Amino acid sequence: MTRTYRSSQRERSAAYTRQIILQVAQELFAKGGYAATTVAEIAREADVAVTTVYGSVGNKSGIVLALIEDGAQDPAIAATIEKIRQSDSPDAAISHLAAGVCASTEKLMPLIRLMYDTAPADPAIAAAVIASEKAYRRNLEPLADHLRANGWLRPELSEQDVADMLWFHFGISALRTLSEMGWSWLRMQDWLSRQVRSALLA
Repeated sequence: MTRTYRSSQRERSAAYTRQIILQVAQELFAKGGYAATTVAEIAREADVAVTTVYGSVGNKSGIVLALIEDGAQDPAIAATIEKIRQSDSPDAAISHLAAGVCASTEKLMPLIRLMYDTAPADPAIAAAVIASEKAYRRNLEPLADHLRANGWLRPELSEQDVADMLWFHFGISALRTLSEMGWSWLRMQDWLSRQVRSALLA
């Protein structure tokens, strides 16, 4: 029993250390840039040994990959999908998606910039970006399915049309552009909801 307790304690401690390293790394990447930030600097700011960083997460590329993986597992994503599926009107379903997307993207924007800025120089990160985009597109499918199942879509729109329109409005490129133009997230949420309603609904 004692051995199991100590093992669980070590696992919790390792998970906490990993989270501290990732949090510090993301802050340093955002502040000084990916290229200028060193693993030694990350270790110093996280108050751990350099070997602990490598053992817990890996090199800088591994840190970015771990950040991407953690971002993709945000429980808010599943909560948003459930709200969409429970919606009793197309307006409510679209509003839930817009609210969830904007809230998650606002929180993850430093990581998103890091992903897309480092991808051209790192094949592993580039592959992770492609995989995360595919996963993100799949997370938009429940809205399309719900609208279609209830007969709320324009009849002339194909399944691919709807998927493309959702990605056009809610894809990373659109959200980054609006953010860099200085739009507030609430303004984005409202405008995107209205645009999607106009484009998709019968």
